[in-house]
Amino acid sequence: MNEMKVLHICWDLGQGGIQRYLVDLLSFHKERFSSRVIVLSTPGALSEEVSGLCKGVDYVGMSNGLDASALMRILKLLKAHDYDVIHTHANNAILALALKFQSGPVLFTEHGGRLLNRDRGALLFYKYLSSNIDRFIAISQYMADMMCAENASIHSRIKVIHNGVDYDHIVEACRAGTVVSDLPVGQKVGFVGRLTSDKGIDLFIETARLVHAERPEVAFIVVGEGPAKEEMQVLVESYGLEESVHFLGYRKDAREIIGSLNLCLFTSRYEGFGLVVAESLAAGVPVVAMDERSAVSELIRNGVEGVLVKGLDTSGAAKEVIRLLDDPDLMERMSSAGRDRAKEFTIARNADLVAEEYLKLMETTTT
Repeated sequence: MNEMKVLHICWDLGQGGIQRYLVDLLSFHKERFSSRVIVLSTPGALSEEVSGLCKGVDYVGMSNGLDASALMRILKLLKAHDYDVIHTHANNAILALALKFQSGPVLFTEHGGRLLNRDRGALLFYKYLSSNIDRFIAISQYMADMMCAENASIHSRIKVIHNGVDYDHIVEACRAGTVVSDLPVGQKVGFVGRLTSDKGIDLFIETARLVHAERPEVAFIVVGEGPAKEEMQVLVESYGLEESVHFLGYRKDAREIIGSLNLCLFTSRYEGFGLVVAESLAAGVPVVAMDERSAVSELIRNGVEGVLVKGLDTSGAAKEVIRLLDDPDLMERMSSAGRDRAKEFTIARNADLVAEEYLKLMETTTT
């Protein structure tokens, strides 16, 4: 049997969860499929890594999600490449128009951000253009419900496949006892993600301020880059927390840093899955999570692997952070439970289920 050719399409190759997931998926599919990637915008931090995992990467150069001038460039790239299945990770209206002219099967994974943010292009996609998609993957039941709320007719075409993390790699890194030399000593609470409003970096800083008032020895670690970084650094200075909050920027050793934390504090205003939560569980790091418009309750059982705080309650989150840091026995139980729970959200399992969807699509189009 000839090797199946899969064409992935995404918006960018920056530092976000979608991009990290794509890297892991390509890695696990490298020996099974011949993959190529089309990036709708421009190169990013993970471009080199993605290039090493597939047959090639093409860039469309879209300036924004509704850049109609990109339609012909997308059509040209789609025509240039021989593929069996298109797997798009972008619910872009211009892309959907281009896919309307393709004869091969199309699979779309809804990762959540643009839909949950009520992005105009994403809403147009579901209202008018989702008929061009043969199969949908929702990365959580929460996302499946949100997708159906926009267009109930796609319900029968949705398959829920939870996102996954490289469990073995994370566990191995933690077992190796990797020392991240530039981290402060003592108890550490971490944030890992893009520094944007939707990820709630401001909520993390506010929670840090409240915890610091009671436990000034606790350090707060921020891993990631983003447009809100400078503003958050100013906020930290205004709170007098320069010695307590550490901005590490983008780090290739982010998983090792997660394993060095005592707690992960999850503050997203909306989230389709929460890769950093799954990574923290795999590393044996309990999570205090604000449960607001997200799938976090599908990963964490309240009081078992961590704590769910209703809404965007910084005061409630601070109290839970202090309670857990003061109870090492509870933290140890949550750590053990988290490692077990994370086995349900591995990239190996995800990659196998996604591969099954590719094969089903191929069978459907050849019969």
